[in-house]
Amino acid sequence: MEYKSKVLYISIIGMSEPLGKSQVLEYLKYLSEEYEMYLHTFEKDTSEKTINEIQSIMDGYNIKWSYQPYDNKFGLFSTIGQMLSSSITVYRKVKVNRINIIHARSNIPALIALITKYLTGVKVIFDIRGFQIDEKAEIGRLKKGGLLYKFLKKIELLAYKRSNAIVSLTENAKQLISNVTNEEKIVVIPTCANKDVFRFSPDESFKLENGYSLTDRVIIHAGTVTNWYDFDSELLLVKQLMEKDSKIHFLILNKGEHSFISKKVEMYNIEPSKVKIKEADFYQMHKYLSIADASIFIIKPTFSKRASAPTKFAENLCCRLFSITNNNIGDMDAFIIKYPEVGFSFELDEIKNNIDGLSSEIIMKLQSSDKESKQYQELYDSHFTNELAVIRYSNLYKKLVNN
Repeated sequence: MEYKSKVLYISIIGMSEPLGKSQVLEYLKYLSEEYEMYLHTFEKDTSEKTINEIQSIMDGYNIKWSYQPYDNKFGLFSTIGQMLSSSITVYRKVKVNRINIIHARSNIPALIALITKYLTGVKVIFDIRGFQIDEKAEIGRLKKGGLLYKFLKKIELLAYKRSNAIVSLTENAKQLISNVTNEEKIVVIPTCANKDVFRFSPDESFKLENGYSLTDRVIIHAGTVTNWYDFDSELLLVKQLMEKDSKIHFLILNKGEHSFISKKVEMYNIEPSKVKIKEADFYQMHKYLSIADASIFIIKPTFSKRASAPTKFAENLCCRLFSITNNNIGDMDAFIIKYPEVGFSFELDEIKNNIDGLSSEIIMKLQSSDKESKQYQELYDSHFTNELAVIRYSNLYKKLVNN
């Protein structure tokens, strides 16, 4: 029997969440063909039905899955407790199964991995997924410059230096991280999308079923509207676009924030008949993206966002959906400058200082946008395919095992 190198993947994001399905499982199911994959996750939904469904998927791909309930009831104390218990679990897995590599997705899994490395010598990949400590400070969940912030930043620096390899979402972040550790061990792999899941499938009947006419222009926001999303700016801009084009409608696909969204829409005096707020299943998302004319996601351009690669941008490319976003978010500026037919980005200040001119320019872009443009496929193929990400991860695993 052919020996397979063994990789333990640790994710704070559970497989019951859409992000876990799209940004973890979609890679592991292919990597499991070449490696013996172990997966340890923190699950928010631990109902019997959900756990059985996840286990069935894992069995189908021969992924050895374990989990523990995600707990944030007591904040930092809950985090410390989970880290200690999971460190014991991970240590045992590494020793019993002779794991070659721990692939740690984000900061907490990275610290668990480094503790295990200290005890066992296992090699560690720190998959950073953004500058998370700074993200928490920017949304007010952590005091910047405080003792806890400084302590966590020191842990982060230790993770950069002690990890055997680092995966960054953006070239922008790679440049920053290379100031504190060896640049050669940093690999850039942006958030990708599976074209089989996010497939372009225009369906006129689906558009009609959702209450639109075939001539209506649908602008969509998918996902959360809080934290680092500047939803107020989105509403200001969408309202201005509606005033210039009566055919424009706003569709918000979201889970758990409907009441908040409704109040915001009312606050900005946007006509209720022009706004729909819905919840969509992960595997149905492509249908909504395919009937839309544009996707809008305005993100606060803070320091931490230099390390972000919005997942929805890759999903939009798959569904040939024009993206409307702002500058200074990861590598987005560079992508849109090189491939201007896939989207439009702008300085966020324009919403306050020149919203009339900005909205007129966006209207012109929407009118000339072409879903048949080759640039959607070209950009997707060169940076955002799951196959490309799997190859890069596989090459990284091989490099660490061989060294």
